[in-house]
Amino acid sequence: MLKPEQIKIMRESWNFSFVHLMYEWEDITKVSKAVLDRIHKYINEEYTNSESVRFSFLKQGRTLGFFIHSVTNGTGKTTLLHLIAKTLLDKNLVNKKLLYVTGLEIFYELKKSFSNNGGLNESDILENMMSCDILFIDDLDKIGTLSEYEKKRFTLIIDKRYTNLKPVMITANKSISEMSKDGQLEPHIFSRLSQMCEEIEITGEDFRLQGKIKLQLKERKKFL
Repeated sequence: MLKPEQIKIMRESWNFSFVHLMYEWEDITKVSKAVLDRIHKYINEEYTNSESVRFSFLKQGRTLGFFIHSVTNGTGKTTLLHLIAKTLLDKNLVNKKLLYVTGLEIFYELKKSFSNNGGLNESDILENMMSCDILFIDDLDKIGTLSEYEKKRFTLIIDKRYTNLKPVMITANKSISEMSKDGQLEPHIFSRLSQMCEEIEITGEDFRLQGKIKLQLKERKKFL
């Protein structure tokens, strides 16, 4: 159970969803045990705020975060991100803050700062993304084809996190290679993310649609 101060951190630095926070690990029944075991090992044995340890990890060829992808929607990718964050907070493993954005939100927030309506300015938003303990990016493939402005800002975010040994946790409906082939990731970003993130592919059907299909079948039986 999260403590009030942890909820406060989430409200301040995590665009959390009550829908996803209501889930516990035992509710994630569609994700394989191998994937869950790997993520639990990261949380319990590998996650660290020590820059020297992270540096040694990279030298050993180890990764700092995950790139979780699945061709199908509704396989639990987003819920996994929220559970990772929730567990790290629950274990008091995070010293500073976590930040969650979606592929659709990254540049929306930056461009919204142009209006100068009293909110965060561009440099503040970029600094938050570059310096938070872990940056979670959900549905990265939703960034679409980037403009020159977006390419430069995204490069800045990933470069800073790479050079400062800051983990990123990403979900997408494509692999890193597929996003690179589709022109959504510049070659140097593809290279950095490949070194920073361990790729995990989740297979299976959309659990949301499964529920709807079961309901439809139940309704149809009434007329048989």
